[in-house]
Amino acid sequence: MELSTISEGFRDQIGESEQVVAAVFTTYRFEPEFFEQEIIPLMLEQGLAFSSDQRIKSIQVREALSDAGLPLEVFYDLDLFRQQGTVSPSMEYLHHGIRGERRAFHAKLVLLLLENVDSGEQSLCVGASSANLSIAGWWENIECQHWERVVSGRPNLRFLNQLRADVDWLSARSRALPDDPAKALPLIQRFLKRCRSSKGARPISYYGLTSLALAQKHRPAFMMFMRNALAEQSRYYNNWTLEIISPYFAENPDFDGHVHFLNDLGVQEIHIFLPENDQGEALCNREYYERLEQVDGICWASWSPEVKKKLGLKTPVNRSTHAKIYHLYNGVQSWVFVGSVNFTHRATNDNQEAGFFTKLPAPTSFLKPISSMPDKWCPEDRLPGGEEGQEDGASKPVLLLRYDWKQRLLTASLDDRQSEQELICDILSPEGTVQVADIRVSTETVSVACKPETIETLLKNSGFIRVAVQWPLNEIAMPAFEVMVQQINWTHKPLDLPRLSPQEIMQIYSGLSQMRRNQVIEFLKQRQLREMGLLTESVGSLPHEESGRQFFAEYAELFHAFRNLRRRMDEAWEDERLGLVDYYLTGRGMDSLPTLLESLYEEGRELEQVTVYLALLCLVQIYQRQEYQGRPQVDHYLQECLEKAAIIENNDKLSLIGNDAERSRRFFEWYREQFLREYRPETNEDNYAAD
Repeated sequence: MELSTISEGFRDQIGESEQVVAAVFTTYRFEPEFFEQEIIPLMLEQGLAFSSDQRIKSIQVREALSDAGLPLEVFYDLDLFRQQGTVSPSMEYLHHGIRGERRAFHAKLVLLLLENVDSGEQSLCVGASSANLSIAGWWENIECQHWERVVSGRPNLRFLNQLRADVDWLSARSRALPDDPAKALPLIQRFLKRCRSSKGARPISYYGLTSLALAQKHRPAFMMFMRNALAEQSRYYNNWTLEIISPYFAENPDFDGHVHFLNDLGVQEIHIFLPENDQGEALCNREYYERLEQVDGICWASWSPEVKKKLGLKTPVNRSTHAKIYHLYNGVQSWVFVGSVNFTHRATNDNQEAGFFTKLPAPTSFLKPISSMPDKWCPEDRLPGGEEGQEDGASKPVLLLRYDWKQRLLTASLDDRQSEQELICDILSPEGTVQVADIRVSTETVSVACKPETIETLLKNSGFIRVAVQWPLNEIAMPAFEVMVQQINWTHKPLDLPRLSPQEIMQIYSGLSQMRRNQVIEFLKQRQLREMGLLTESVGSLPHEESGRQFFAEYAELFHAFRNLRRRMDEAWEDERLGLVDYYLTGRGMDSLPTLLESLYEEGRELEQVTVYLALLCLVQIYQRQEYQGRPQVDHYLQECLEKAAIIENNDKLSLIGNDAERSRRFFEWYREQFLREYRPETNEDNYAAD
């Protein structure tokens, strides 16, 4: 058993010659801000450096994720997030709030599709843990995790089929639409479909999202899994000691989960870990504690001295135990279940859970029986309320709102398996005034007729939109509540950054490395924070304004910048990375072409008309390319650039010597035609050399 943080164990799965192709995460508790700032960077290019200032890092990661085009999806328990969620996603990935089949969606899984950059071979790393997608889960708590790697031709067929069934289960609950850009599940489904099994592969005991089907009349699903796993993996051994490590226990003192272990698994003794808070109070219902004390073969326990030392528990800092471990050992073998299953009725019977049953290298014990009853008990009203089955938000309809920043389109649908009714929805401002009225919503996705500016104002600083709904058939109106909107095509959502000058944007085009873009983001955000009085010192900012002042001293530099940009866009087009192409064509990022166009005309900025004119022609040269025709909003920007170029051609700020109007007209007509004509060298393969 190795000791590390969950995030370290996660990063260790990605080999030096591997890149992440797609990833899916499932969790009970979801903290988007932590996921974005601390987990997503682990899956991006490792040479990237991000700011230590979270305000800056958030924008840097958003841009790096967009540049990488990495598909990510997160599934979380909807009802818990409705109670506790306060922060919404701030970058491009799909998030799905769902409910378990019977109770809570409580599984903590990671499906990490990797590709070897040298051979192109793909593999799937499957991780199950006790850790929520939160700072406490990945960094602070005592948690547990186990990983298995799936490579075609190697896995056990049953495990492979279980993974296929679980991914299908998630897909059936995914809110993704066909045109969503960040879909990871289809890539993982495709890999698993092509993956071949091996008859000689070792059995892998996996308890997953579809394992509730294992339940029998008098045996919960998890107990049946443990019985089957032990019979398959170690059928000739018994006389087990079972150690149960769980941070939560059943609320009902009559919970009899221990009976199944004693009767079905050949368990002679059960040691149950008794958690404590930082005041040394026992975190357990006292009646339940006393009841189990009376059962022959059961005792309460604490960490053994050896484990306590390894976990660093002898320091003054208290660490919460959140691991869920079922450890079976005797004098010969040691087997352990690692995953999300608490020792409660709901966890073992009703929740969607996940974990692995696997062998440890040598027989060992984690716990030491305690000799006396605790002196201090946590009052029942302050006991941690377990992690499963909180239902306060269950009565609210599952309203799905989706906003496409590229198409500037809001869609709505209803995902309510309990009802086929249509409802009427009003979108409200934060103050409660109606912004969009009488949206009729059913299980069919509909486009909402509204002004894009209305929705974009509501989504400017948050992904939550307040709604009021009514069921028209029974005329029941519900209290207003918030819906977390699925935003897509974040490349077209404006960044909260000061606008760059044309020179500064051209500098990025000339370099075009993600490292360079991160440096510019840091510089801009620091400048903005200083102007707002929120930052007094600038660490690592670039002297980049000074270096850009003479950028257009030679027009060749302008052409060099656009040549680099067109090369990047061509590579993205050939690799079918259309999201990156659309970002440059019509996006709202700091170095997109619409941003450059705006910066050429920003109030208070005086640029030479020759510079503006040449930049406009370079923009036209990109927008009029045949392959880009039909892309969203391209024709709009092409016409705008042509109109602005025509204005310069016809004004007196840029004219030929002698002010001969007819001669100027013929010259500009000839120059524009020659400039926009595509020349290709006969012997040089570089299509950009003749610009």
